[in-house]
Amino acid sequence: MFLSGAYYFTADDRINVPAKPPLPDQTMNASNPTPKLARGLNKRLVRELSTAVQSRVDEAIQKTIQRNREQKSRKGWYRKVVSELCGFVEDSYVGTAALPTRPKHPACLVLYLDSCEIEGRLQLVCFQIDSKTFTVEPKVVGLYVARHALERVFQRLGLNSSQEAMQEIIPAIEELLLNPVLGEIRIKSEHGLFLGNSEKNEVGNITAVITTFVDNTRLRPDQL
Repeated sequence: MFLSGAYYFTADDRINVPAKPPLPDQTMNASNPTPKLARGLNKRLVRELSTAVQSRVDEAIQKTIQRNREQKSRKGWYRKVVSELCGFVEDSYVGTAALPTRPKHPACLVLYLDSCEIEGRLQLVCFQIDSKTFTVEPKVVGLYVARHALERVFQRLGLNSSQEAMQEIIPAIEELLLNPVLGEIRIKSEHGLFLGNSEKNEVGNITAVITTFVDNTRLRPDQL
């Protein structure tokens, strides 16, 4: 499903999502987390995100079911549900992707990051909202941030909080959605470079995996 040609992504279409303060400049120093500590910080990020997102998703679905019973117009229902869901996913919100060919019955995806505790990675998921059927359906999109990349963000930027790590990761996901590539992935972020790979299967679906992160201090001048 990732980056299906039927959808277009709009990173600026954010509803009720507060601006986040910039991260301080980070350099490698003695206080940076060790590899072992970085693994622990990533486990905490994955666990916290999984718990928080799941509770909010369950609540959002229940509110949507109730709103289905109260709906009076498709467009009014659609606007309200999109706004509510963008607010529900909070700090893990990435953006929206719409179906531009359905003006009478608009439909879109609300994209956000969730986690897979078993594999220690993040995955891009979404609510698929359809005003024609008054439905909201969670789906996995097919874009992943591997455990190794997450650990490197903590270790190489000297971060100690999940929120700081997400502030570095989410803009990179937005950039990849706005400028999709097949093959080698190279996404410049504020403090480094995310690397990975994407491929298309026999039915045309694309899967992308961000595998590692290199901070600015390790990049050549032409890579900055």
